[in-house]
Amino acid sequence: MTIEIFETRKSWIWFDAYGEPAAADGFAGRMFRQSGYAGLLAEAAAGTGPLSLPWPTGSGAFNNFWRRYLEGTPGEVGATSAWRHLMPLRVAVATDGAPDGATDGDMPRVAATALPCDRLTLEAFLHPHGMGLVATVYLRQPLGLAQTTTRVRECFETVAFTLMAGGRSDGPYKLSLLAEPLLDRLRAWAGGPARAEHRSGPFSIATLVNGATGDGEQEVAEDSPVHRALEGLCTGDRLWAQTPARPLEGSTLETQRGPEQHLLLASEHGRAVWFPWSFTRSASRRSSLGCYHRNLVLLSLQVEGLLGLVELAADDLTVQGRVRSGRMEDLTRLAAQHLGRLYGGADSTYRSASAPAQIDAGGRKAKVDDVRRLLGIGPALHR
Repeated sequence: MTIEIFETRKSWIWFDAYGEPAAADGFAGRMFRQSGYAGLLAEAAAGTGPLSLPWPTGSGAFNNFWRRYLEGTPGEVGATSAWRHLMPLRVAVATDGAPDGATDGDMPRVAATALPCDRLTLEAFLHPHGMGLVATVYLRQPLGLAQTTTRVRECFETVAFTLMAGGRSDGPYKLSLLAEPLLDRLRAWAGGPARAEHRSGPFSIATLVNGATGDGEQEVAEDSPVHRALEGLCTGDRLWAQTPARPLEGSTLETQRGPEQHLLLASEHGRAVWFPWSFTRSASRRSSLGCYHRNLVLLSLQVEGLLGLVELAADDLTVQGRVRSGRMEDLTRLAAQHLGRLYGGADSTYRSASAPAQIDAGGRKAKVDDVRRLLGIGPALHR
């Protein structure tokens, strides 16, 4: 199979779940209270302040994930519904070619130089219960599939980032090591707790957005060079070329998109999207797979955040027999309910085999089931 890749996107997701924010009047403190959340949501919808809605604005276009997850047209969803769905607001992290200090009330900024990619975006998502971070690299040069996997890995490991906050600069960092200090600075900027309580990630999504194959109908052969390259994109293993790939059976998820030759590879901490029949030079097709990538990223971010909150509550229940506050218990109940919808593939939410696989990985489902039982929410998660 002769393959040339024209566009690739890979996103890494980290999440900090926390309890009571340090400052009641800060962004985190306002998000933690339903009344404060409503005010911030109104400001985001009006385009004032540093927070924005988590979907494209100004064109009437919405990410399909939010349309399904929020159970309605996002722009028409009220503050109460958005709060009950634990919908975040977005913070665009400023990136510059050279460090020149911080602005916007000491909001962290990142200077990136000498990156082996065509574009990089850093986004923070402020939830009522924590902060998520998404880093996405874009490759838009014609490359072979093996070269693409190698280049994506280089983007993650290149020392190219300087972090500015509070009038000082730190670094340089690799992208793989930037998340921890950046999340710390973002949490401080938002007025969150003084320390990280429950951090998870990275969870990654890699999508081959556009390309050309010699025979798009050909299935990927077990442990072939194509299989190994896709496995490398999925797992991030630096030795992917020398390491036998996991059997396709048991490492792929069901998809509702395209023919059987399409693959959605899954590992404990990653996904790789291989839908070659959707490859085309037409703009509509490029945006189709680009939108699919974005929806999968947002789904994974939301699942990671919901899991983080429930796991934090599980720790409270184990140590002290109760969740630390009534408001935290209310948020935990909401999170456990939404995880039930996502795990069961309910018609009322965004349906993807990726969500239950993410919840199952690493024994995390057991903690969700324990919290649901201890709080009397309902039966164990089931499909």
